[in-house]
Amino acid sequence: MNKARSFSAGTSSGFPLMGIKLSGLQKIMKNDQYSETMTTRAVCNRVIIPSTRRKQSSYIELIQSQVSESTSPTTGNANIFVCHSWESKFSDLIESLKQISTEETFFWIDIICINQNKLSTRQQDWYSETLMTGIKNIGTTVFILSETEGITSLKRTWCLWEIYCTLNTKSKLSILINNKFLDQLYNEFDQTTSKIIDVNVFFSKCSLSTEHQAIIRYVKEEIGQNKFNQMIVRELQFWLERILNEIIEKKEKIPNEIQTQRFSLFLSKTGAYLKNQGKLNESELLFKRAFELNEKRVGPEHADVIPDLAGLASVYQAQGNLLESEQIYRQLIKVQDKELGSSNPEIANSLNNLAGLYRALGKFPESEALFKKSLAIREKCLGHKHPTFATGLNNLAVLYQDQARYSEAEPLFKKSLEIRELAFGGDHQDVAMSLQNLGLLYQDQGDNEKAEHYFIKSFRVYELSFELNHPDAATVCNNLALLYQDQGKFPEAEALHRKSVEIRESTLGQDHPNVATALNNLAVLLRFQGKYEEAGPLYRRSLEIREKSLGKNHPSVATAVNNLALFYETQGKLTEAEALYKKAFLICKENLGVDHPTTLTIKKNLQNIRYDMK
Repeated sequence: MNKARSFSAGTSSGFPLMGIKLSGLQKIMKNDQYSETMTTRAVCNRVIIPSTRRKQSSYIELIQSQVSESTSPTTGNANIFVCHSWESKFSDLIESLKQISTEETFFWIDIICINQNKLSTRQQDWYSETLMTGIKNIGTTVFILSETEGITSLKRTWCLWEIYCTLNTKSKLSILINNKFLDQLYNEFDQTTSKIIDVNVFFSKCSLSTEHQAIIRYVKEEIGQNKFNQMIVRELQFWLERILNEIIEKKEKIPNEIQTQRFSLFLSKTGAYLKNQGKLNESELLFKRAFELNEKRVGPEHADVIPDLAGLASVYQAQGNLLESEQIYRQLIKVQDKELGSSNPEIANSLNNLAGLYRALGKFPESEALFKKSLAIREKCLGHKHPTFATGLNNLAVLYQDQARYSEAEPLFKKSLEIRELAFGGDHQDVAMSLQNLGLLYQDQGDNEKAEHYFIKSFRVYELSFELNHPDAATVCNNLALLYQDQGKFPEAEALHRKSVEIRESTLGQDHPNVATALNNLAVLLRFQGKYEEAGPLYRRSLEIREKSLGKNHPSVATAVNNLALFYETQGKLTEAEALYKKAFLICKENLGVDHPTTLTIKKNLQNIRYDMK
C-alpha cells in the first residue's frame, strides 16, 4: 500500500469494511486511461485518483454514489482482504482473483477502498491495531503471488505486514498463483523456492519511507525481526509443500512427462525440500521414484541418478537406517567417480557424509580415513581457506573429540573457526557453531569456565544476528543449560531448556524431531528436581513426536523409550520400565548392532533392572 488513509461511512474503528465485486474491478479496465501494461500503482495514479478527484472520495464511495435502482450493485461487505504488490500488473491481479470470485465475493483492495486523494501520516496504532482489526473482521486474506520476475510481493513491506496481521489474528490465509508461476517453479526449482522463503522485512521496500520506518520500528520493538520473518516463512513453507505435490500430480497426467529428466529432477528436488522440513517418509518415496524413473531412462550409473542417490542415502541416515544408507552412499560414490572423476567436490561431500555415518556406527578408523580423504579433495579443489574445507576440519575434530583425542581436536576446531570468521565475519551462524563446538570440547575436558565462555560467545552471535529466533540458537541454549545443569544451577538450566523448546517450536514446528530432543532434555532436568508431574508428559510427548516423524524403529526413538523407562524406574514402576528397556534394546540391536555404544548402554540398563526385580 502507498497510503495513510482518510475514511468515511462504512468503517469499523476507522477501517473501511466495504468491498467490491470482480465485475466492478473489471470496469476499471474499460477506462480510457487504462492499458494492459499498467501496474496497480499506475492504475491508482492514472485511473483511480483522476476518477475520484472531484468528489475527493474513495473509488468504492464513487461507485456507491452512482448506483441506481436499475443497476446491479457491485459493492457489499468485504469478505476477502486482498494482499498484493502495487508493482505488479493490474491485469495479473484481476486474473488471479478470477480463480476465487463468486457472486457473493466482495474484495477489499486498498486502491479501491481507501481514499487516495486524502493521504496523511498515520499514527503507529493504525498499523498495529486498526489495520489488524480490519483484517480480523474481514476474516480471509488472499495473497497474490503471481509474479514471475523477482517475486516482488514478498519484497514489499506492506505485503509482509498484511500477511503477519492475518497470521497473528488467526484469520484464514490463501495464496493465489497462476500457471506461469507454476511453470517457473517446475523449471527453475532452486531459484524460485529460494526467493519464496527468502523473507526479511528489514530489507523490504515501501514507496513511503515513513511507512516503512514505522512498520520496521514496531516489528523491532514489539515482535522481533526474526520472529516476524520466521512466522511468514513457516507459513510459506507449508504452502509450498502443498503446491509441489500438486505440480507432481498435474505433471503425471501429461503423456510422457514422467519419462523426462526434468520430471525426475523435480521429484528429487522436492524430496530434498521435504527432507529439510523433517518429512522423511515422504522424502524417501520421492527419491526412490526419481531413481527408478532415471534408472529406467538412462541406467543405474548415469550422472542423472546422482541427486537421487545422494538424497536417498541422507534420508536413510536421518531415519536411522544406517546399513541401507551405507550401501547407497557406496553406490553413489561409484557413480560419481565414473561420471565426475575422483577429485570432484561432490565426491568429497559424499565421502564426508559416509564418514559421518561410520562415526555414528562407532567405526572410527574407517570414519577418520574418509574424513581425511574428503578434506584432501576439498583442499585441492577449493583451497584451504574455503568454508567447505572448514566444515571438513570441524567434522574431523568432532570425530577426534568422540575418541577423547582432545589435543588433536582443538587445533582443528580453532582452524575451522578462523576460516569461517575470515570468510563470513564474526556474526555468522557457522561462526557461532564453531564457538559452540569449542565450548563442547572444553566441557568434555571438565574445563567449565572455558566451555561457558565459548557457549556465551556463540549465544551472543545468535542473539545479535538472529534475536535467538533460529533453530541453531536453541542448540546453544541447550548446551549452556546442560553445563549449568552439571554444575547444579538448576534454575538457570531450566530457563534455558524452556527457551530451547520455545525456539524450536516457533522455528521448526511442534512436531519436529529437534523439538522432541528439547522436550526430553527439559524432562530430564525436571526429573532431577523431583518434578515428576511436569516431567512425565514431556517424556511421553518427546517419544510421540519421534515415533511420528522418524518411525517407530529409529535409534532416536530407542533413546526416547530408554529415557521414559528411566523415568518409570525412578518412580519405582519397574515392570513398566523393564518392558520399555527391552523395547529400546531391540530397536538398537536391529539398527545399530549389538556392539554399538548406545546398544550396550541400554542393554546394561535392562540387565540392571532385571537384577533389581529379582
